[in-house]
Amino acid sequence: MKVGYYKSELLNEIREKAAAAQTVYDNKNVEKYVEVYKALYDAIVKLENNKNAMNVIIPGSTYVITNAEASNKSLSINSVTKMVLCATSNVKSTMQHWVLERAGEEDLFYIKNVRSNTYLGALPDGETMTASETTGNVAYKVIPMGDGLMALQCQNEDLKSLNYTGTKVIGWSHDGVMGSQWYITAVELNQTEI
Repeated sequence: MKVGYYKSELLNEIREKAAAAQTVYDNKNVEKYVEVYKALYDAIVKLENNKNAMNVIIPGSTYVITNAEASNKSLSINSVTKMVLCATSNVKSTMQHWVLERAGEEDLFYIKNVRSNTYLGALPDGETMTASETTGNVAYKVIPMGDGLMALQCQNEDLKSLNYTGTKVIGWSHDGVMGSQWYITAVELNQTEI
């Protein structure tokens, strides 16, 4: 399950309407064009207006956080030095598994690494980030950026977002910066929160 994408089961009606429209088109059944395309349009509008149609973060669940610019790199941690980094994506690696714990508001989370049991802390200005063992040290706001992309904005005084530069993870603006945008994909859902 990718956060920020439509729930798969809700896309079935659109798939059916699109298949019907394709059949009408392939058969050159001109008198049915308006009818099938209106039905497809109505199904799309219905989905877009459904406030519960998107996959959202389920607190206490485990996720892999993959960088948008370096799409084969996921947020990881060096379990010895506690340095936060991006490594080649491996959904099975617990060094790349992060639990998002609710931090008050709906879109605020503490982000804890499964392997090291440490949290993302404040984002140092241009310096490599390290994780903290302090529970709830710094919350991160998950900001939808469109197309399934999310920015992770540190809620300290700087309000910088998690950014992968190609060599290290630092704090930076998320506006228009692909290195500061992430895909969040569930690995294990917290069943008590569903």
